[in-house]
Amino acid sequence: IGYELALAQLALGGVDDYRETCFKLLAHFGDLKVENEAHWLAWGCCLAPDAVSDFAVPIAAAEVALRFNPESVDHLTTLGAIQYRADQYDQALATLLQASELASAASTISPAYCWYFLAMTHQQLGRPADANEWLKKANEKTREELGTEDQPRQAGWNRRLTLQLLREEAEQLVLIESDFREASPAIRP
Repeated sequence: IGYELALAQLALGGVDDYRETCFKLLAHFGDLKVENEAHWLAWGCCLAPDAVSDFAVPIAAAEVALRFNPESVDHLTTLGAIQYRADQYDQALATLLQASELASAASTISPAYCWYFLAMTHQQLGRPADANEWLKKANEKTREELGTEDQPRQAGWNRRLTLQLLREEAEQLVLIESDFREASPAIRP
């Protein structure tokens, strides 16, 4: 329920409330030894930038979940997303690529989640062409899953909102950074 509260707070623009919820979720991690609870705690903390000031606990939670099921696309995506949020871009890239390779396997989350994080990770690593490719792939999958305004598809509110949040963040980072790089090649390395 903490994950859903955090997501709803973001939907309402309550970033400070979202961060407070993440802080409260982390306070309960010490007793957490259940795969599903560890996964959702970690996933809840990677929905937006700067959810927490120290990502050690969300990373540990994601690792706990992954130990239960090392081939889980969901758990690998969550770990990669938390690594991205913690500015561990090289680790995030490796983890997210592994998740993407397994994405055809049964998963409860959209593969577009992983692909949006791959787009942002590549952008942070200075690889705008790769970032744009992953962003395009994620956007295509999002359209496939959600449909269009004229022809929406049935999707849970949490999936719809998560895809919307990640798409907006990835597009802002990748497209704005790419435009800046093209407009100012002498300024940016």
